[in-house]
Amino acid sequence: MNKRNRYLLIPAALLSIAAISACGTNSSKDADIALRVAYNQWVGSAGLFIADSKGYFKDAGIDVKLIEFASPTEATQALLSDNVDIALTTLDTAVMVKSNEASKNLKVFSLTDLSSGADGIVADKDIKTIADLKGKTVAATIGAVNHFLLDHALKQAGLSESDVKLSNVAPEQTGPLFMSGKVDAAVTWEPYLSQSMAKGGNLLFSTKEAPDLIIDGMVASENLIQDHGSEIRKLVDAIDKGTQFYYSDTDEAATIVGEKLDASKDDVKSMMDGVKLIPQSEVKLKMTDGLSSLEQHAQDFSSFFLDKKLIKNDIKAPDLFDNFLYQ
Repeated sequence: MNKRNRYLLIPAALLSIAAISACGTNSSKDADIALRVAYNQWVGSAGLFIADSKGYFKDAGIDVKLIEFASPTEATQALLSDNVDIALTTLDTAVMVKSNEASKNLKVFSLTDLSSGADGIVADKDIKTIADLKGKTVAATIGAVNHFLLDHALKQAGLSESDVKLSNVAPEQTGPLFMSGKVDAAVTWEPYLSQSMAKGGNLLFSTKEAPDLIIDGMVASENLIQDHGSEIRKLVDAIDKGTQFYYSDTDEAATIVGEKLDASKDDVKSMMDGVKLIPQSEVKLKMTDGLSSLEQHAQDFSSFFLDKKLIKNDIKAPDLFDNFLYQ
């Protein structure tokens, strides 16, 4: 199991179609509802998988139906068309959706995990620093979050995209392309980072140095938050219980997650080396005292997408978040 599906983009035209489509709505205030939660196969959703497997949702008195999609993109499209109520997605996806959706007023209301070393830039052994990338060929995916990571690292080194030769390839091809010797460097993720370094590559930059740069959370419509805030709170608490279980009984937890991802227990543990599941005690800090930092990351994504002509409208980052759970 790798991470390639997290790097897919959302075509604006599809968002426009999805935004005006409405079927199977589940946002009325009537009594109990079954919360339909969209997810894709990503190890950072471990808390969700464990909560479902261990019966934590049932214990909390809520009915939760997990619906799998191929990527955060597809999960979000299902949210826009009312086929699900909540989507686990990446912050960059949420920003792009917010820019294009017209009526749902989608909100990021909680966080689940962040990349803490699972994504990075690897280069030939003779390339020692990001500054050394000047004039070199770097594999990335234009408009994807790996492209954003490259842009961030270059700026920190006083360079820009024009200082490198960008080889635009599909996200899952960047690491293998580097290992085949066809490019000087690549922006990729685990397991490709470790595989590349095992072959003599240098890790120039990773999300360990920018841990809030690639972050995942939960998104819902403003109406669902207003009408079913208590159920959402129970959902988040149950997922948090799953997160805590991962760190308290990692062997059993990794087995549960592996069953969901079609991966071995050891593979799950390896994938988790560069991922941090965020307990709600830390989410609260990020969504209150640290909210301005999250908003800045969201605004940076928006500016990046706008500059690359992937979106037509810049977002107002404060409108993207709703921290009602942490008031």
